[in-house]
Amino acid sequence: MKADRCDIYTDVDGVYTTDPRIVPEARRLLTVSFEEMLEMASLGSKVLQIRSVEFAGKYKVKLRVLSSFQDEGEGTLITVEEDKNMEQPIISGIAFNRDEAKLTIRGVPDIPGVAFKILGPISAANIEVDMIVQNVAHDNTTDFTFTVHRNDYNNAMSQAGHRLELIGRERLTVSGVEDVERFDEGCIVMATCEGTLIVTGEDLHIGKLSLEGGELYVDGRITSISYEDTPNRQGGFFSRLFG
Repeated sequence: MKADRCDIYTDVDGVYTTDPRIVPEARRLLTVSFEEMLEMASLGSKVLQIRSVEFAGKYKVKLRVLSSFQDEGEGTLITVEEDKNMEQPIISGIAFNRDEAKLTIRGVPDIPGVAFKILGPISAANIEVDMIVQNVAHDNTTDFTFTVHRNDYNNAMSQAGHRLELIGRERLTVSGVEDVERFDEGCIVMATCEGTLIVTGEDLHIGKLSLEGGELYVDGRITSISYEDTPNRQGGFFSRLFG
């Protein structure tokens, strides 16, 4: 290609630091590199198609984004990144993607291999994971967060398996429950897909139980939560009652 520059006319007057429809303070960029534009386009910026940016970058043809509704304006120039900017830690823009759904699994044991146990079934269900964030708490547990396409949200929720969420030591939500083997005001023993879970405390009672969804809510003063490996467990109360 022999062209020095390609002007592309769109419905906006350039590339902005973020979506001005969401953030009114967003400002138009005068210049942006091909690498930065490729990254923004891949993350949801809809100003230019990613293939057009790749093609222009391959042949080093500068792009200028201009508005079809304005006779004048500088627009945004997309060009090859200069060497002097290579080492500068600059954030050029923020791309939005409204089709992302976030899932957070709280109270996950902070042990090696736990991420694979969570994401293995997600991958087996052909669900693509975009971002992963993991925060470690002081009690050797972690909050494991990942994002998927919102169309895969319900499927991902069903694949996520066993989850614990403790709120103020007064309410515990457990998913992936297969059976309740024993319960009283001081102890609840339940079989989960990850092993036998033992909850101890005072004035404990089961606030809600969903047999189809495998979710259980425990209310009361919760003092401890622990796991016990019991591979040959017998059928519990609910399996005898409903089985």
